[in-house]
Amino acid sequence: MESRSQIGDGKQRGTRTPVTVKEYKKELLDWLGSALSQKVHFGVLSLPDADPYAGQWVRLGSNESPAELRIIPLPDTVDGQPRYFVTGMAYQGMSREYGPNMGTLDFFAEIIDGASLFYSRPSLGIQGPATTELTFTDDGHLKVWEEDTGGQYGMGVTFDGLYQRVT
Repeated sequence: MESRSQIGDGKQRGTRTPVTVKEYKKELLDWLGSALSQKVHFGVLSLPDADPYAGQWVRLGSNESPAELRIIPLPDTVDGQPRYFVTGMAYQGMSREYGPNMGTLDFFAEIIDGASLFYSRPSLGIQGPATTELTFTDDGHLKVWEEDTGGQYGMGVTFDGLYQRVT
């Protein structure tokens, strides 16, 4: 009788090592991440193709002020509008003697005009409303534009720029 550690999966027999267990775990987590990052549509019996907006995006051409965003799909609104959670981190002044300033953003948004996510923070005291718009371009990039953020994301930190999807 074989011991539990020697029972194979039909393709391979032998003792499981910590390395193979870690490989199987990574493979399972990668598959789950891919399956769970699909856009959610209620009332649809089949999953749509991969979401064109979801994933990790990195700002291009900015070694002094790197930034990355993660766009995560959420269930559509009751009106069928696609919704997303946007989270990110950016730095300003990477070569400064005392280190860079770091900023973060987190917001929920719906797709507007077929290719943009828009966030507006209400006025805070003397600062007026701040807006951040993420627009998906025809060539597969993401363009981030901010107006009057006034340090909303961190001292001197901005998310403005052109991004490329990495996952």
